[in-house]
Amino acid sequence: MRGTGSRRVTVKDLFIPDHHTAPSPNPIRPIVEVQGRGLHPNPMFYGPVASLLISQPTAVCFGIAHAAIDAYIESLTERHQRGPTSPKRSELSLFQRLLGEVTAYADTAEAMLHQAAHMWTELARRSMETGVLVSDEDDRRLVLIEQQVVELAAKAVETIFRTGGSSAANRGRRTERYFRDLNMIRTHVTLQSERTFENVGRLRLGLQPQMPF
Repeated sequence: MRGTGSRRVTVKDLFIPDHHTAPSPNPIRPIVEVQGRGLHPNPMFYGPVASLLISQPTAVCFGIAHAAIDAYIESLTERHQRGPTSPKRSELSLFQRLLGEVTAYADTAEAMLHQAAHMWTELARRSMETGVLVSDEDDRRLVLIEQQVVELAAKAVETIFRTGGSSAANRGRRTERYFRDLNMIRTHVTLQSERTFENVGRLRLGLQPQMPF
């Protein structure tokens, strides 16, 4: 699949004993007990699972945004606006402003993810100390933050792709790969914020969520 570099792995005739498994959430994704809680004095075993897992592709997205900015800076300092006698793009206020804009998006995305990680750790620590599982609402609200990180990263990369010149879309160009990969990640169901907006809203109104994310 273009945009992921993924490869399929098939395993046949493999037996997994019960003590090597963990409960699987039902379609409404309740918080469940998992192996490790009560065995290890580490908050990592007590934190909410969904927001932890979604933080991983989220981190990839803001990493892609920073890489795209590096490529953008390289392009601005090398390319002329209209031929060899015209100013380099780095000398034009328009591109200076655009570079500042995408830097703001990427830096804000990174700061948001660091804050989400801090919030996750605090929820996990509190759960370990009190024995009370992290709520579904708290988990989903962390997911919301992570989804907005992805959207900010995507906004930075889309701006770079749109203003970087048509050659940026050529197969094999760094900006083309960054744009393609990030938008491929955004197609994942867990990063569709429309669903999470609705379900967090329902939870805050005392209603049950209708979807897993």
